[in-house]
Amino acid sequence: MTQVPPVPLGNQHAGHQEPLELPRNAKLVSLMMQAMGVDDFQPQVLPQLLDFVHRYTLDVVGDAQLFAEHAGRSEVDVDDVRLAVEGKLTHSFTGVPSKEVRGLIRTYWASQG
Repeated sequence: MTQVPPVPLGNQHAGHQEPLELPRNAKLVSLMMQAMGVDDFQPQVLPQLLDFVHRYTLDVVGDAQLFAEHAGRSEVDVDDVRLAVEGKLTHSFTGVPSKEVRGLIRTYWASQG
């Protein structure tokens, strides 16, 4: 497994900066990105993805709680979570662009650089 490098933040001693280790969730997101072949990204990308994961999780859990309450249960079960995720996927995300559209996007960005 690839090690995630420490973030260059932390305590400064006489001009020397001690790096802090990434929090667990940041390491997991970084490892997922590396597994997908994304090894180089701006420093703002990781916090933005972590914020998205946090908000998405809160939304899914909140919806799952509503589904459980609607069913007359006080405890959320796996079906509530599945239904909440399915609802998010249906109403929040679109499918992957076609191969043709992806090619057009690549061509556009190649012409910009």
